[in-house]
Amino acid sequence: MMKILDYFILVLIVGLLMFLASCEKDLIVDDIIVEEETYSPIEYDEIHEFLSTPIENSKRTINVVVLNYIPSHDKGKTLTQTTFPFYGDNGQIDYDLSVDEYKKWVLGETIRVKKGIEEGSRFRGYDGVSSDPYIGINVVKYINVYEMPKIPRDITPEQFAVDSTEAYYPDYNKLFDDIGMEDLVNNQDVKEIWFNRKSLMVPESNMSSPNSGDISNGYYGQGYVWDNDYENNDLPIYDKTYVVYSHWLHNTYDFTLHVRGHQVERQFSALESNFFLWGKFKGFEIGPDGRHRGCGTVHYPVNATSDYQYDNQHYVMSDIEDWKPDGTGQQKPINSDSWKKDILINTTFPSSYYKQESNRSVIGNDPQGGWMIYWFKSIPGYQNELEFEGRTLKNWWDTFYDWDYHYVNDKKLYN
Repeated sequence: MMKILDYFILVLIVGLLMFLASCEKDLIVDDIIVEEETYSPIEYDEIHEFLSTPIENSKRTINVVVLNYIPSHDKGKTLTQTTFPFYGDNGQIDYDLSVDEYKKWVLGETIRVKKGIEEGSRFRGYDGVSSDPYIGINVVKYINVYEMPKIPRDITPEQFAVDSTEAYYPDYNKLFDDIGMEDLVNNQDVKEIWFNRKSLMVPESNMSSPNSGDISNGYYGQGYVWDNDYENNDLPIYDKTYVVYSHWLHNTYDFTLHVRGHQVERQFSALESNFFLWGKFKGFEIGPDGRHRGCGTVHYPVNATSDYQYDNQHYVMSDIEDWKPDGTGQQKPINSDSWKKDILINTTFPSSYYKQESNRSVIGNDPQGGWMIYWFKSIPGYQNELEFEGRTLKNWWDTFYDWDYHYVNDKKLYN
């Protein structure tokens, strides 16, 4: 009898040990499952405090979505460097460059662009203090996209833009649906999407409007073969107008402000081309030493005699700082020293071993960036008190951002 009892006790002990071993195995498996990293090709990143804080004393807040296309072949760990590789300070390419390191450059440039826009909205605040900024930028979403939905196009290599070797257009309809862009535009009043991109074939700026259609700086007249259906329907149309700005990240913030300047020119010209474009604001006559009346354009500083002379040291008597529509503004000597000024960005920048410029906290002291900010400041803005034939000029920044109202109801730059 004892032998039978001992046998049953032994069986129970063995069974208990097997059960415990099985539980331990399950716990180990559970631990592995818990520790597995989750991955999504669309990542909502933390927004840097500077980007989500409109500049102090600004009168109007503009909501922005920052959309970073960061191509990665291993789930957001390593930057794909097969198209337009991103070079380090030493001129070398790191084909194993981490996404985290590349993000530092993206963030640094985005901070600089925000500051440039805000500073440029100080109407005639050329000293940076005598006029408050009108525009304050508020980034409401900061999104990284590691795998972009794309629409392939039948385009030959010589038709690529210099910055677009992937030969794809973004599938904006799918992407924007995935991130809820319709709600952001219609209900959260997002007016701009800053498309920070390393590659892809996209226009410099791209408008979607239920009222005016696409008034922007696309590939017009440059020999690119666009499918008309795609060109007119690439962006989903919502209840309100929004603009997608292409920020090519092999360039620096000054080129991005340049792109924005062309969008400004497009929209103002669509409202009042004779007033803005011909002989009044920009100034029509260009003499042998530049433009004596008017504020110039994105490509032509007032002392320029050809495109892109942003660092022209030659002085010209110009009325840009006191421009009046009737051409009676007071003139003063102007050259590139007039717009190359240090503008300090008081925030913490990321520090990068790969691209030291990621940490640069001063803008405006370079020729192109300085000109763009200076030119923006010459645009009739808040309380400009300028008159034209007995009528007051509007705040042109309101016509720019309240596009749906002004395009439909009052297509003028003056009251």
